[in-house]
Amino acid sequence: LVAPGHRLAGRPYVRPRDLARERLLLYSPPATSNFYQQFLAGVEPQALAQVQLTEAIVSMIRAGLGVGPLPRWAVGEELRRGTVVGVPLGERGMRRQWSAATRVGARRPRYLADFLELVTASAGPSRFAQRQAAAAR
Repeated sequence: LVAPGHRLAGRPYVRPRDLARERLLLYSPPATSNFYQQFLAGVEPQALAQVQLTEAIVSMIRAGLGVGPLPRWAVGEELRRGTVVGVPLGERGMRRQWSAATRVGARRPRYLADFLELVTASAGPSRFAQRQAAAAR
């Protein structure tokens, strides 16, 4: 995620070396960041800041204070308004597999149902959904 006027905003995708000149805003420390370990894989950003609130990261990005790897589902409204620009990580993008489990018969709190709906609305089809669609053909 970058500010609209950022040098990377018009790129079709970002490569790890493109981030070497940037202040990188991350939720977690590099040692525990999947993005840092898997995508950057040894490329060191110019500066690094750990910020644990999505709203703070987005505000810093809008202000031109850094760039950050944030999930589309978490910043959809900002992307729609054009206050930030999403640039894919690598030619094929970076994906994370999410899983959720609940107990059979357990009452699902509304906040959990809302969260699952938010995540699944912006996610690609699950393997389960793909298998179901294939079996229906």
